[in-house]
Amino acid sequence: LMRESGLAVTAMGTTVYELATLGVPTILLSNYRQDRIDEVQLGNLGWVVPLGYHDGVQEERIREAVVSLWKDVDRRDRMSAAALEAIDGKGAHRISGEIHRIMFPDSPDH
Repeated sequence: LMRESGLAVTAMGTTVYELATLGVPTILLSNYRQDRIDEVQLGNLGWVVPLGYHDGVQEERIREAVVSLWKDVDRRDRMSAAALEAIDGKGAHRISGEIHRIMFPDSPDH
């Protein structure tokens, strides 16, 4: 479903990064007030539209964000490109490599 989506509305969490790996422009709601810093930083990367803490966001604001983004194909294309540039999907490989390097420092694999 994610791969076929033209845009997504989700809460702060790993789904944001899964959507980015697929280049899906995302409207983002925060689960907690302290998510605001992360939300702003993700918004600055250009692939999410942060709306803030969910309890303070009116349904109309969500609807407006969805309609506006859906109608702006060029913006969605830019957001998709920004997501694909920011997230390469190889993080798990890099992390496992780093763990291997720490666990086996004398290994010829690095």
